[in-house]
Amino acid sequence: MDRLDEWLAAARSDVAHRLPDPLLEQHLLARMRERRALQSVAAAQSRRARSATPRRFWRSRWFGEPAALTSTALAAIALLVWIVASAPEEKKAPLMTATPFFALASADAIAAARSPIVVESSLPRVALADYGLPVDPARADEAVGAEFLLSRAGVVLAVRFKE
Repeated sequence: MDRLDEWLAAARSDVAHRLPDPLLEQHLLARMRERRALQSVAAAQSRRARSATPRRFWRSRWFGEPAALTSTALAAIALLVWIVASAPEEKKAPLMTATPFFALASADAIAAARSPIVVESSLPRVALADYGLPVDPARADEAVGAEFLLSRAGVVLAVRFKE
């Protein structure tokens, strides 16, 4: 019995000093997030399928006969249509121009990354010079928008700058 206690104590201390492989742990976390996302999509689809039963808008809820629209209701609908149609158009914001992605990892690592994530951020404009892009010295202290392509393990695969 004493030998078994010694062996279990040694095994306990050995296991206590071991750490999980970070890459394996990230892979398992990515799988769990994937599974939760798929479950939420399936739940949303089942809710949508349940709510897709045909509804009769012009039938009253209690009597099953067509609901009568009064002249006041028709006038209100016409007024709403006129207001929406005569509303001035909003000026659209100009489209942002973006550079292509600059690879920061090997092509094999980028191709092997399953469902990478795009994360938006901003960097000092001086960082553009590191990638061979022109930098206006008068605006060097301003921030520039950037999008990072990350693997599910958190490794930065590529970067793209937006202006």
